[in-house]
Amino acid sequence: MKIKISTIMTFLLFHIIFINIRYLSFYNIITYSFIFMAFICLVFTINKDILKRYKKINVIMLTFCLFIVISSLINKNHIYRGLIYAMKIIEVFLFFEYVHHKNIMNDVIKKFYYLTLIYCVINDFIMLLRPDLYNQYSAYYLLGNKFTISYLHIYIIIFSLFFRRKKKIQTLALFLWAIVISIYTECSTAVIGCVILLFIYFINKHITVLFKPKVIIITLFISCSILLFFSGILQNKIISNFIVNVLHEDIGLTGRVGIYDKIFEIILPKILFGYGYGNSYEIVMDSIHAPNTQNGLTECLLDYGLFGTIFLVYLIYTVFKNLNNNKKFFYAYTPIVFCVYVYAILAMVEVTLDINFLTFLAMLNIGNYRYTLEKGEYKNNGKS
Repeated sequence: MKIKISTIMTFLLFHIIFINIRYLSFYNIITYSFIFMAFICLVFTINKDILKRYKKINVIMLTFCLFIVISSLINKNHIYRGLIYAMKIIEVFLFFEYVHHKNIMNDVIKKFYYLTLIYCVINDFIMLLRPDLYNQYSAYYLLGNKFTISYLHIYIIIFSLFFRRKKKIQTLALFLWAIVISIYTECSTAVIGCVILLFIYFINKHITVLFKPKVIIITLFISCSILLFFSGILQNKIISNFIVNVLHEDIGLTGRVGIYDKIFEIILPKILFGYGYGNSYEIVMDSIHAPNTQNGLTECLLDYGLFGTIFLVYLIYTVFKNLNNNKKFFYAYTPIVFCVYVYAILAMVEVTLDINFLTFLAMLNIGNYRYTLEKGEYKNNGKS
């Protein structure tokens, strides 16, 4: 039986982006091998029609990646981290450009769904049957920490909604599964993410406003700034009661408020180019004894600076602008849009603007112009 190159690329990209088996010490080598193999596949599949259709978005994406690499080179500290991250971003955007070009999005999402489902089932069985492994591997489950595990269960919902939207009982069962796992792993932000996703899911008939580029950017900036600059909001009785009695967190959000008070003292000395991607843990831990900045945009500023962050925001804006100009895609892509908004909102207290976020953004990337396929060539039907 002949295996399609799209199937091979789907398998490779899924593992590059979503999977990191913590119980295998050599898994990084597997990831690097998959990155190289995916690059070879893309070389043979990306053609001039795809490059033409996605020229504008790719210029923005590549400029963003360039600033990630420049930041790593300037700081001369674990340079390979920035290079690998940039390569992942380039591959995931080119892959989904190819997917849109071939009109196989539904097939790819199905494969993502079943792969995520299989890995989560395996992870959960090991997590429940061998809880001792959690401490043995420094607070890591098979597929990662509590955030990684909880978010993977949310992805199952997103992927399922893409092609099984009318099966509401199954969808609610997946929501329940994700919430139970999030509670078990004590990941309160994932519980909030599930609630937000569930809320958006039930009002999705009135959700077209979420496709507007200004709305996603405003949402992101409000989410990432509200606790940075208005932490006094936590003293509100309703909010403090929710944090303490519902989420079972302390009023300082497990030290986040203290981090926010000091984080700009770290960021400002290298505001333009940052400290280099992947160096956040060492920098923040040495300075204020925290694992990261606990905020989506401040983590970006720390990782690759103001220039890189500006192009990330511009990339988000452009993807949503193109999607908003093609309303025929609204119904199909609402689950992915839901996920992007969950990430944007959780960026308030977590580092969520990562490769997973960019992957979902790449799924929404339909190109710079409205095209129709005529005689094997894309024809421009109007301005973007």
